[in-house]
Amino acid sequence: MNKLNLLLIATICLAELMNAQDPYWRVYNYSNSGLPYGCVNSVAIDVYGTKWIGTALGGLAVFDGISWMTFDPGNSGLPDVGVPALAIEGNWVIWIANCNMYATGSGITRYDGTDWITYNTSNSNLPSNFVSSIVLDTSGAKWIGTFTGGLAKFDDVNWTSYNTSNSGLPNDWIFSVTIDSNGIKWIGTNGGGLVKFDGTDWTAYNNSNSGIPSNIVTTVTAEGSTTVWAGTANGGLAEFDGTDWTVFDPANSGLPDDWVTALTIDSSGIKWIGTNNGLARFDGTDWTIFNTSNSEMPSDVVSAITIDGNGSKWIGTYDGGLAVYNENGIPASMTENPAEESQLMVFPNPAKNHITIESGDLSRNTFLSIFTVNGEKAIERKLRENETQIDISTLPRGVYLVRLQNGLTTHVGKMIRQ
Repeated sequence: MNKLNLLLIATICLAELMNAQDPYWRVYNYSNSGLPYGCVNSVAIDVYGTKWIGTALGGLAVFDGISWMTFDPGNSGLPDVGVPALAIEGNWVIWIANCNMYATGSGITRYDGTDWITYNTSNSNLPSNFVSSIVLDTSGAKWIGTFTGGLAKFDDVNWTSYNTSNSGLPNDWIFSVTIDSNGIKWIGTNGGGLVKFDGTDWTAYNNSNSGIPSNIVTTVTAEGSTTVWAGTANGGLAEFDGTDWTVFDPANSGLPDDWVTALTIDSSGIKWIGTNNGLARFDGTDWTIFNTSNSEMPSDVVSAITIDGNGSKWIGTYDGGLAVYNENGIPASMTENPAEESQLMVFPNPAKNHITIESGDLSRNTFLSIFTVNGEKAIERKLRENETQIDISTLPRGVYLVRLQNGLTTHVGKMIRQ
């Protein structure tokens, strides 16, 4: 068989593969990607577009659009394999809730790209080792929802705990915490309804004193300063504008299930609602449902939803891995800045001993710099070739920023040293 025939066969196979792949969906699972486990509990996206994916039993997966890496107790400072919640602070600090296969909590871990620090009930004033929710306020303080321990605030120095004994919190089991644009905290509890905390006063909304349909609030999201959306167990979705409640359930709307598991709002104000029976899109008037029967959804049980800078929805599922959906079509590159990536290629990535830097934007005065995520310069070198190998064997394990500067333009990438 000659080269022309081989090329023709390869072209036909590639075309068939592209035609077979749904242009609006991507699915990542244990068999087709580096995702270490099929149950995805949480997804967070950093300023560089990297996805941090918390799994139930596979640790923390990191995906930059091309390469996958997994952190677990065997190769990192993570104390356990379960990651029920994530939050990102600044450019690159990850806060990670930890638990084990028996759903026993192991505290909360801070990872800055180099060091791992775990806070638990033994070495800090964290009130419970089972962390269910993490959110940051504008000052950088962490508000941490726990099971059995109530709500904790941590400002990197001091811990403050709020529970049924010392505050207006009606229940110490916290499912979800969010902060609205006025800085008010909204707390979803397991049996105490939805709680509002303005820093001084506490207000609890339950099915006895308000229009909320269930006292089990599984997820809560603020829309601006006036409206809060609360997903409930067996009560559907509730909208609260500060005065009136509107309830959406399978009987009066297109919501596919009355158990809401995840909720987020995109830049157009469209609500994306995860349930035990598929994903719902609600624009204020019309409902669109995505499930395993009518879409590429790999599971009907949705556990997490996060939206990236391209408008793609990253959907964690209970048993089908991770789905990505974009109604305008999945971008050709999953990276946030594909034009930048084409001018600076770093491979292999992650790497242990050496990386290769490849760039098509080289001049006489092109300099390569590698920085820690804290801004410390680790390596600097003048480049003379479009492809250069760099020894990174002496660098500590972690994430590094790679900068290529030629006096006219600057290109930035990211590298993981294993």
